[in-house]
Amino acid sequence: MLFFMASSVHLAQLSTPVMSAGIVSLIFVFGIILLLEINAIMGKQGPMTSVKGVIHMGLLLTLVLYLGVDLL
Repeated sequence: MLFFMASSVHLAQLSTPVMSAGIVSLIFVFGIILLLEINAIMGKQGPMTSVKGVIHMGLLLTLVLYLGVDLL
């Protein structure tokens, strides 16, 4: 969350002024978030049982969401 809060100001300076999140990227991001919420309610914890796993999964989620917004 902190990454996306800071990147809204600082990464916008590196990109073109016309760049904005398209509808496909928003559907992709909301789909990922929906799947994570469904897994939190019904699924197993998997790698999220340790602090190390939570940190790694958080970094992976940040990367996936950033690439999803940037590339789509």
